Amino acid sequence: MGHPGVSWSGGQDPPPSGGWFDGRGFFLNHVAGEELHYDDSRLTAEERRALCASESVTDMAVVELPIGDPRCSIPSSVNRHALRLSSLNHDPASLRGALMTTFDLIEDAAYLLQGDLRIPRSVPVTLCMHPWPQLHHKRDEMLRQLRSAFDDVAVHFPGGITNMGCSVHAKLILLEFADRLRVVISSANLRPLHWHFRSEAVWVQDFPRRVRPAAGRPDLTCLLTGDPFGRGLAHFLCEMMLGGERRRHEDWVLRLAQFDFSGAHGSLILSVPGYWPSARDTLAQVVTLRLLADADADAVVAHGLSGEEPEAWPYRARLAPAGGGDWEVRAP
Repeated sequence: MGHPGVSWSGGQDPPPSGGWFDGRGFFLNHVAGEELHYDDSRLTAEERRALCASESVTDMAVVELPIGDPRCSIPSSVNRHALRLSSLNHDPASLRGALMTTFDLIEDAAYLLQGDLRIPRSVPVTLCMHPWPQLHHKRDEMLRQLRSAFDDVAVHFPGGITNMGCSVHAKLILLEFADRLRVVISSANLRPLHWHFRSEAVWVQDFPRRVRPAAGRPDLTCLLTGDPFGRGLAHFLCEMMLGGERRRHEDWVLRLAQFDFSGAHGSLILSVPGYWPSARDTLAQVVTLRLLADADADAVVAHGLSGEEPEAWPYRARLAPAGGGDWEVRAP
């Protein structure tokens, strides 16, 4: 997500509870402390032994040192103008739906989603994430927690649960309220470690609900042929959730069609989830190609080949018209 006229908004506070996020700049997350790694001289012998015993497969184990600890080098002033994860859900009673994407597995679903984000049990929740096939026991435990915590939860792993390539890396949160859709794009995965102990950037904008007829389905024309932000978001969700359970991609496209994205103060830069040439064919209808169809003829799409050294990157292909108004990828 980027826009040449948008800069870091560290000089202003987030809006008060119930206020509208206007998307004009980035916030930094509210941090609770500092991460200490194994070689940090501030660790006690006992803390270092604990780290050795709990080394994670997906991340180096760390000690979470709170700001109030005398050893912590982070001053409390670092949180001036910062944004808390909990402040993103200003009105849990009016929340109608939540969609979230993350690369990492969710370690404690109840703590994060019902604690930090305060999502009520009855709200439909949709999650998309990388499957981490080597961590299938943790993944199964996460699914058990989610199904226990929510009445209606759909979890989708683009590319399937055995996919070893990166299937989703976006950090997107969509929160539908009675009067608005809140779009959150951040650098943080859905883990307390990331939101509370790492410096992360967060972009947020609220989009108003359209006035719609009293009966009938929302009109998809405005969404799919209108403003680039809404169109891009709809294509991205359809591509990412293709084949997911409970037809959630259709549900969310219908939700998006109820909101006005004409006031977006950012531009979405999309990638195809799970795109590795060795595992997935390059098709003309892939979302990236559809969205670039009105770009210059010399526009390029670059991607790397899984398992090869960086020097072999990127393979470049040129977009070119193929009969019938479609677009295809041609080698240069």
